[in-house]
Order: sequence, then structure tokens, then C-alpha cells
Amino acid sequence: MRPVLLKGGRVIDPAQGHDAVADLLVVDGTIHDVQRELAAPDGAEVIARFNSYSDNPFYDNKPVGIAYDTYDGKRVVLGFPLFWLTEASAQALIERVMEYFAAPSVYVNGDVNDDRIVNLLDITYLITYLYQGGPAPVRINHGDPNGDCTINILDVSYLISYLYLNGSAPLEGCVE
Repeated sequence: MRPVLLKGGRVIDPAQGHDAVADLLVVDGTIHDVQRELAAPDGAEVIARFNSYSDNPFYDNKPVGIAYDTYDGKRVVLGFPLFWLTEASAQALIERVMEYFAAPSVYVNGDVNDDRIVNLLDITYLITYLYQGGPAPVRINHGDPNGDCTINILDVSYLISYLYLNGSAPLEGCVE
């Protein structure tokens, strides 16, 4: 399970007397750390929050959106119509979204086991899936590194060629 970092949310913990905006890091399903401006560990899914300044008091300084990276690409979800934002807040939101989409995605084509690197473990994972009833690739399209829209022994061969014979880099799969 990937660590998850929730950025800039309001964290309320009555037992600790905590009520403030902070980052929250979840590792293996439990809260690992809570503080301002936490750095994301390698491979973590980062979910960012953006506060608005609006002409509408219902939305003013409330969380209006989150940004997160999925197996199918980056996403931004807004919780209200954009026309409620003040000009300055709209510009700040657009700048944050553009900065977010400019950062590289954390997904690697051919990374069958989702550990952020293509190596022998991916070949083993794929063989186990194909011939021993093992789990499907975490991101099914990563099990199709030759890009022929089918997962089969040719994909195993493609990864072996890439890793050990200077073959072509894995392509984006198209199984789904």
C-alpha cells in the first residue's frame, strides 16, 4: 500500500487538543505524522487542498478542491463553480493547477508490480499472473509493455529484452 500525504487540510484531534491546518501522512493505513509542510516520501500519493477567497461568504476560505494522482493520470476536483472566486483567488488556483500538472507523473510504463521501477520483479510478477493464477498487475495497462492491447508471453519477452538486451522502453499499454 502506497503512503498517502494529505496536504493543507484542517486536522482536528480533540484527544491531543489539535485543531489547525496541517499535512497528514498515512502509512500502511495508520497516521504516521501530522505537521505543517511535510515532505512526501518516495512513491507517496499526494492529495493537495486549495482554499478559496470568494465573493460568496458560504465558500470564502473553505476548501474548494483537491488534486491527486491516479493510475489513470492526474486529477483536480473542484467543489464549487469557478465563477464564485475572486479574481486573485482564481488566478492563484489556476497557477497551482498548472504547477501540479507540470510535475511528472509517478507511474512508470512496464512497472507491473507498482514499485515505481521496472526490474526483474516485474517479469516475475507478470509470469505469476499469466501462469500461476497470481494477482493482476496493479495497473492493468502496465502489464502490456509492448502496447499490443493484450497481456501474454510477448509482454514477458518484451520486458526481458528491455532490461537485459537494450530493447525498447516499455510502451503505454492499452488493455483497458
